[in-house]
Amino acid sequence: MQETQIVVIGAGPTGLTAANLLGQAGIRTRVFERAPGLCDHPRAITLDDEGQRVLQAIGLVSKLPMKQDIQVRYLSGCRTLARVAPKEQPNGFPPIVTFHQPALETLLFDGLKRFATVSIHFHHRVTAIQQQKDAVTVSGLTEQGERFQVRCNYVLACDGGRSDTRHMLNIPLRRPSLLLFGSPQRWLVVDCIDDNEDSTIFFFCNPARPAVTVPAPGRRRRWEFMLFPHEHALPTREEVQTLIRQARQSLQPSARPHPAHIERHTIYTFYALYAQRMRCNRVFLLGDAAHLMPPFGGQGLNSGLRDVHNLCWKLCFVLQRGAAPTLLSSYEQERQPHISQMIRFSSLPGTLIMSVPQPLARIRDLLIRGIMFSPIRHAIREIRIKPQPCYQKGLFLPASERRFIGRILPQATVQTEQGQVCCFDEIAGNHFTLIRLYEDPTTAFQALEEWYFFNCVCICVLPASQPLPGLRLPSTLRCVQDSMGTIERLYRGKRDLFLLVRPDRFIMSAFTLKEASTVLKRLHTLLGYNIDAGGTLSPPPKSK
Repeated sequence: MQETQIVVIGAGPTGLTAANLLGQAGIRTRVFERAPGLCDHPRAITLDDEGQRVLQAIGLVSKLPMKQDIQVRYLSGCRTLARVAPKEQPNGFPPIVTFHQPALETLLFDGLKRFATVSIHFHHRVTAIQQQKDAVTVSGLTEQGERFQVRCNYVLACDGGRSDTRHMLNIPLRRPSLLLFGSPQRWLVVDCIDDNEDSTIFFFCNPARPAVTVPAPGRRRRWEFMLFPHEHALPTREEVQTLIRQARQSLQPSARPHPAHIERHTIYTFYALYAQRMRCNRVFLLGDAAHLMPPFGGQGLNSGLRDVHNLCWKLCFVLQRGAAPTLLSSYEQERQPHISQMIRFSSLPGTLIMSVPQPLARIRDLLIRGIMFSPIRHAIREIRIKPQPCYQKGLFLPASERRFIGRILPQATVQTEQGQVCCFDEIAGNHFTLIRLYEDPTTAFQALEEWYFFNCVCICVLPASQPLPGLRLPSTLRCVQDSMGTIERLYRGKRDLFLLVRPDRFIMSAFTLKEASTVLKRLHTLLGYNIDAGGTLSPPPKSK
């Protein structure tokens, strides 16, 4: 029987991203995909700033063609009810971009060629998963009917909304509480080419035919039209042209729009569900296998990327650095509450545009217009109403400064001692990071020698007003200037404060110099490392 460390089931964006992260760490990984190759038609179309940050972590974000400067308008007839045009970039990227999914999957697939430890196998359908105490056996069939069997440490099920793995494990789907989005909704989805260069997403809050249109790179545009219960058959191309023409005329009543160049059209059913469990012993559910979201918030793929970033570094610590497998329990503990929030958020735009009865539509219009003149209008325009991944429970170490803990570290623009201006994550890499805002890099971490064997990256951040010293620093220490003051605003003037940041960019602890030794001991206990009777911390075990 063949052996590996991780088996990934599914070669969509979630599975391929996981394989890239694991490949970066040198984890032996096999990807099994039942299809003959990558999916050649688009499904997801939007990325948020957190999703782009995950692609940055695998070194591919700059290679993906994206349409930027996106704004969103909600229309009722010819009037704009609301406009969303975010400018702030707390994660170092635009809050909304659009992309072509086949281009993303090709990029992720080509990215795997960098790693000798990762292999991908198409036409391989997983039919059985048998879990033992210390391993998992994955069995399946090839296109030719040949059986394959692989023994591994863990399985990542990234096999989509109809996940065979989820069914094998008998994990049911459930609806979040207080959900506005009701029963599954059928929508006609149309992808067009040779469109104009407009960068606006339009929500047509039209009781006669709710619709959405989204631009994409390469003069592409997607149209989505809600179908009514009596509409069962797939519309003809002529009927689709009529729907697009009517929507365009509501944008420019006097214009005579040209026929759309339809690439494909199909019917999708949108759900709002999540798996009751995201883990069954050594098998983990990620992406659409773990949650299904309406597309209106653009969070389906982004939530899958968050799943991947959250889990993969923990697997690497267990497999390579001898951390206790119990830390993997934090995956579901951290992700599931945020997923429920994101499903509710994603259902809101759909609920607004699907207020089909005319009286309800008028009330909706008045409500939205009132909100856009209220004090929260700026938060709406900057999409601050989107639930931020702020984890209340999980793999964190509370200390004196609790306000930082469980939050994602803003990505600052920094300048290195070599004069390079870049994003902070490019300096930190996919490692634990210890950050201090301090004026003297030579003494910033001088009292933390006991932290060095933990192999975290120590970064001294200088305020924007202070020039870089031009010193030769030890390899364990890096120094950058906070060019835009992002980190300085986060610290709010505190200097005797260290931030411990996880590889997925979440702040694990914030502590003072007096607390450093205690936090380190608690960190090692949390990760399952040994502390001898004299209180000495043993270094992490070597990689297997």
